[in-house]
Amino acid sequence: MASANLAEDEEPAAIAASLTLDIWQLLAQVKRGAVYRQIAVLAWGGYGKTTLLRHVAYPLGKNQQPRDVPRLMLTLID
Repeated sequence: MASANLAEDEEPAAIAASLTLDIWQLLAQVKRGAVYRQIAVLAWGGYGKTTLLRHVAYPLGKNQQPRDVPRLMLTLID
């Protein structure tokens, strides 16, 4: 995956179009902008939404997330 520093003044659509982020890089952006405080993952069944939630929830629950990622509340709406 490409890694890059995100400019604080860039629009979310421009950021999404210009690079691919690791989920932890995306969640670290919560500190930088209110636009990242609510994120919805929308996809058809079988695309990995629940797996992604588990991948993020387990380290957060154990307070073992990367240092730059704040504690977050995750919600699954089924």
